[in-house]
Amino acid sequence: MVTTKLLTAQDLWNMGDRGDNLELIRGELVEVSPPNVTHGRILITLARFIDNHIQVRGLGRLYGGDVGVVIERDPDTVLGPDLSYFISERVPTDEPVYFQTPPDLTIEIVSPGNTAREIERKIGMYLAFRVRQVWVVYPAKRQVVVHSPSAPPQTFHADDQLTSDEILPGLSIAVSDIFDSQPGPARPECGAGCDLPAKQQMSIR
Repeated sequence: MVTTKLLTAQDLWNMGDRGDNLELIRGELVEVSPPNVTHGRILITLARFIDNHIQVRGLGRLYGGDVGVVIERDPDTVLGPDLSYFISERVPTDEPVYFQTPPDLTIEIVSPGNTAREIERKIGMYLAFRVRQVWVVYPAKRQVVVHSPSAPPQTFHADDQLTSDEILPGLSIAVSDIFDSQPGPARPECGAGCDLPAKQQMSIR
């Protein structure tokens, strides 16, 4: 009988650039295809919307670039969500390799090569790790599905406003803008903008 040595999060880290398109699922390497153009554009759009909102209101910190999150140990599982968000009082201060603290929010953008089983497995892993919300973005369907441990999945369609008062109070994004948004002018820094009515401050549109 041949026994395959299970890898650890540290082993994945030690691979350096060779591990860029890999995740670790219960000690075994899984190849992840590089994102396509649509994926990259949606990622930047969502990051811009969310980061603008949290910077103006001082809500927390957003991380992109598939930063690894260690969600299981012995054997180790390391996933790289497209975006991770921590509220301000939970922003990690000492994470030398990968995040070992559950983000408050993880966002996964579905690529054509992703299977439904793969996505469902990731959602289950994030929620078991006590991530408070998981957003799954479906470009082909022009939908965002929000998963949380305490409620059934909620689907936001292209004509809906995506909100998350529990994690990102005041955030409101037109779902159609996630898929159709064009680069716009930068938001003013908090100053004149802070004199706007609270409702306008809280909207990123």
